[in-house]
Amino acid sequence: NIFVLPSENSEKIKIKLNAGQTIKVVEERSDWTRIRINASEGWIKNENIKQFGIELPQTANLKSKPSF
Repeated sequence: NIFVLPSENSEKIKIKLNAGQTIKVVEERSDWTRIRINASEGWIKNENIKQFGIELPQTANLKSKPSF
């Protein structure tokens, strides 16, 4: 799940992610990372990013299609 703010109580953002898509890491805060995908930005829990094999912080390509 990708959220507007770094909180699971925040509104969720619908962003379609595809394998091989570039994800820009904008900011890290505690257990959360703000990411940019094309023109959209949102917050994702670090544990959810790491399940796709993305190492932080950097610009990365999504290695597998997400399940959320």
